[in-house]
Amino acid sequence: MPPFLSDPPSTAYLVLAALVIVAGAVAARWQDRKRVGIFLVSLLLLGGLYLLDRLNASPREEAVEGVGALLDAVNQRQPDRFLSHVSDSFDAKGLKKADLRRAVELARQFDAKVVAWNFDRNRVVYHDTDPPAVDVEFDAKAEGPGGTVPKHVKATFVRDPDGKYRMRSFATYNIVQKQAEEPIPGLGK
Repeated sequence: MPPFLSDPPSTAYLVLAALVIVAGAVAARWQDRKRVGIFLVSLLLLGGLYLLDRLNASPREEAVEGVGALLDAVNQRQPDRFLSHVSDSFDAKGLKKADLRRAVELARQFDAKVVAWNFDRNRVVYHDTDPPAVDVEFDAKAEGPGGTVPKHVKATFVRDPDGKYRMRSFATYNIVQKQAEEPIPGLGK
């Protein structure tokens, strides 16, 4: 399903809601079949868009959910659960899926909690490849007794053969200068 229908922008809802209000006001004023029909069609369009949005997860929504699941696994110190949300094709500057176990070990070692926020809808990139992929950007930080390490993250999620989107790669950047790449301290080759 196209992302416009499974993950419509808020402007689509605003336009359809305005159409419903205007068509409803005109239908109430003139009270004839034609105008009531236009009102009902606009109401059905708004309801249909809402149902499509709620019943179908877009690749972006699945990627954001995947980021949440990854961070929950890190915070709960569950490396196997963490790795279950990473694609077997994972490769980030030479780091492979097996190397990511170190991320959970680092969180445990430094008693860190990781959170993410500010998922930027405007910077989502859909890749019409085989398999399909989606890039998401967000801000994250790890907090522990040693301090806070904030990062801007660009992650790519790919649809694996089982149909689920899993992380294929990521890169971390300076939280302020979102183009200056900064690796996570202690994670890497």
